[in-house]
Amino acid sequence: MTKFNFKLKFWLIVALQILILFSLLAYNQYRLIVGEKILLKLTPPPDPLALFQGHYLALNYEISELNANEYIGPSNLEPGETVYVLLYKKGGYYRAFGVSREKPKEGIFIKGKVISNYRGDLEIRYGIENYFIPEKKANEIEREFRKLIREKSENLFVQVSLDREGNALITKLLAGRKEIDLES
Repeated sequence: MTKFNFKLKFWLIVALQILILFSLLAYNQYRLIVGEKILLKLTPPPDPLALFQGHYLALNYEISELNANEYIGPSNLEPGETVYVLLYKKGGYYRAFGVSREKPKEGIFIKGKVISNYRGDLEIRYGIENYFIPEKKANEIEREFRKLIREKSENLFVQVSLDREGNALITKLLAGRKEIDLES
């Protein structure tokens, strides 16, 4: 009987771990499907290599650095503090106009963490600053991305999907109207 109980417990633990894994995958797919799709403008990023994680694009967003005179909201935010950046659409993509400590009840917003605050000038990270790319395509993507930065730095965008909590997931990388193929 003890051997049977041990086997049963073992397989229940394995099944629970698999269930948790599939639940996380399903939740992220749900966020991608039902989330609000918005475009965020990129500023010129580097293309580094993480020793244990592989190649990735380091993405810098226009909304990551907010000058004190360009947004409404508190200016006494501390590094590490969670904030909600209020967004509005202008010229085909979304820009920041406000910062709040509390989750807004309406409108488009993205959740981030304050990295630094110098006299109200904020640096904010959103958890979408790195996009990992397949190793076999890394050099080709790096060349294409750097070429696009040199040629069309004003037209680099990332499409993200925002859920109701302001969490973002990257869905596409765009140069003007052309999608940059990062997967195939």
